[in-house]
Amino acid sequence: MFTQKNIFCFMIFFNLLAFTLIPVSADKLYQPRMVPDLYIGELSQASIPLALDTAINASLKLSGVSDDSIKQRRNQVYMLIDNVKEHIKDIRSGKDKAEEVLHYLHDNLFRRYSVNQTRIDVIFDNGTFNCVSSAAIYLLCLRAINIPVWGIKTKDHAFCRIKTEDGDYDVETTNIYGFNPGVKKDFTDEFGNITGYSYVPPGHYSGRTEVSDLELLSLIIQNRITYLNQKNNYYEAFELAVDLYGLLPHEDTYNTLVALTGNMALWYTNKKEYEQGIIFFDKVMSMFPENTQLSDVRYKFLHNYIIFLLDRKMMEEAEQLVLTRNNLGLFEEKDFVELMIYIVLDKANLLSKQSFSDAIDLINASILLYGDDNRLIKIKNSLVTNWIASHINKKEWDVAERLVHSLFEKSEITRDQWKNSLSIIFNGQAVIIAKEQGNLEAAAYIKQCLGIIGKDKVLENNYNYYRYNYTATIHNQVIELVKEKKYTEAIQLLEEGLKNVEDSSLLKGDLEKVRKMMS
Repeated sequence: MFTQKNIFCFMIFFNLLAFTLIPVSADKLYQPRMVPDLYIGELSQASIPLALDTAINASLKLSGVSDDSIKQRRNQVYMLIDNVKEHIKDIRSGKDKAEEVLHYLHDNLFRRYSVNQTRIDVIFDNGTFNCVSSAAIYLLCLRAINIPVWGIKTKDHAFCRIKTEDGDYDVETTNIYGFNPGVKKDFTDEFGNITGYSYVPPGHYSGRTEVSDLELLSLIIQNRITYLNQKNNYYEAFELAVDLYGLLPHEDTYNTLVALTGNMALWYTNKKEYEQGIIFFDKVMSMFPENTQLSDVRYKFLHNYIIFLLDRKMMEEAEQLVLTRNNLGLFEEKDFVELMIYIVLDKANLLSKQSFSDAIDLINASILLYGDDNRLIKIKNSLVTNWIASHINKKEWDVAERLVHSLFEKSEITRDQWKNSLSIIFNGQAVIIAKEQGNLEAAAYIKQCLGIIGKDKVLENNYNYYRYNYTATIHNQVIELVKEKKYTEAIQLLEEGLKNVEDSSLLKGDLEKVRKMMS
């Protein structure tokens, strides 16, 4: 009725790239892993370039292959490598071997480009690949035949670069013609159709950066994070972001982790698991206490939880939550005041259904604590107006009049509010007086009222209205007396009426006419 609460909308950060009220326990269903997988810790310590077996394990584990399936998938990779070795056994040149490996993969393994298919195991299942997964397979094959290979990444693409006795070459693994692509017309013609990318000659890539084989393989997990994020699976995406940061702890992976932490606010909000979200953000802030972006997300999440409680009329829980968190020093003053005002407004609204007086006292106390906030002033005015109106609507005129005087004495209403309210009340009282005692008495009452509040157009009009009704009544009675030729009685009635309404032109005219009839 009185409040307008704002819900903060959380942004999904990554695509471009706390508060315990009731004791609660961390539920594994709602608390993602916050430390890297044990394997990630081991891999982060591996020597670079990675040994073949280490690189194979890394490509599979980062693809999400379970421990139960890892042996089977390793066998698939080694079988591919054996077939590649057999296929190129008669080729002498390292350059020619590297190019033929690319041809072999496209002839025997790679079937269809899919922008989100970054997993190594899925390539073996159905042949779908993207730039990262195809580059990872190519790297494994060249590592197995001892040709130096590493990764190149740009803003939205990845490929390989190799070193041979004939020189260094780019290899666009998404295309069968991708070996040294800058000199191949077939690649230029078909690259865009096959991958969906527009072909950019080597050396012209925006932000072209050489990366280690470990960094290239880490793009598998980065792509999985992006895909999960697009599917709103923020929980799994966050756990992968933890792994990514544990594997390669630098600014980019840290920013990814921060972004996914922000998205967890959406995840908890959608599930209405606010208390579990509190636990989560408290843990995160203990890990990154100086991160203002995460602190802001936690505040917005808490803010939305408060609104959630208030919408369900859980005012006491909301207030306790805010006070508890504020005592821990987790709010800036302006944020604390903002949330408390939300709570006060809703509490006053609910309290007014039982006692306007108590609701107004609550608002007055809150104004002393939090200042003359416009929302508090507005609800106070509404409460006062509704309190007066509640008695007026019931035609409890005496009670309403006493209330208005009392509120004015306490400076709860202005002089204009006092005057306008009394005008309504006095006019209401006059209606009753006119009905029970007559129009002359109602006019006399209004005259007294005008002496109290001063000039008032409505009261003045009604004063004249009751006086006219009084004279009209006498006029009608005189007509009946004249019909019966009771002129003396008619003159007495008119003279009495003119004593009460001396300026009545109607009665004066009647008196003159009756006197002529008698002469």
